[in-house]
Amino acid sequence: MITLENVWFSYEDEHYVLKNISLSIGEGVTVIKGPNGSGKTTLLKIASFLLKPKKGHVIVEGTSFWSASRSVREKLRKKVVYVHEKPYLFKGTVYDNIAYPLKIRGYDLSRVVNVAKEFGVGKILNTNVNELSAGMRQLVALARAFVFKPKYVFLDEPLANLDDENKSRIIRIIEKYAKKGIAIVVATHMNINFRKEIVSKIAFMNNGVVVKVSKCK
Repeated sequence: MITLENVWFSYEDEHYVLKNISLSIGEGVTVIKGPNGSGKTTLLKIASFLLKPKKGHVIVEGTSFWSASRSVREKLRKKVVYVHEKPYLFKGTVYDNIAYPLKIRGYDLSRVVNVAKEFGVGKILNTNVNELSAGMRQLVALARAFVFKPKYVFLDEPLANLDDENKSRIIRIIEKYAKKGIAIVVATHMNINFRKEIVSKIAFMNNGVVVKVSKCK
């Protein structure tokens, strides 16, 4: 479990964009719902260790992340993946991108083909990513996120740039991996029709504050 305890954050000397956030993230799907500019992306980056809070704590499986040694932090980081709304892809092919997290961890690459098929990009593994549409880039980034079976997945507007068919595909895949025990956090401004038994909680954000948490389990 990842827990945010009384987290505050500001960019440089600007006003606080997160204000006293406390939220726990465990198995199943946690939905962070709110309008653009409400702080959803910043919250995801704090929870996935990409940003350090100005005040408060990020507790990971009983360890205060930013108080831990560098080696401990690196081990914890390997359990987590964050996918931006406009994901960055490495130079090279679709295969190169999906295989990358497996290579750096020394894992077997045999999963690449099956995961690519699952995410609808199996027929373009040899295609250079520069040739892809925004929607296909999104699918490749999502395949890359799930291929190494992370423990925590943070998805920022994962249905952005996708047509209805691929939106349905990604919803089904998120539900499938959530059933396997992966903690998945989805930040979105839209209504996503996940099955009720998959969603553990919905946190509603506005103006940098979690204004309400609805527990679904």
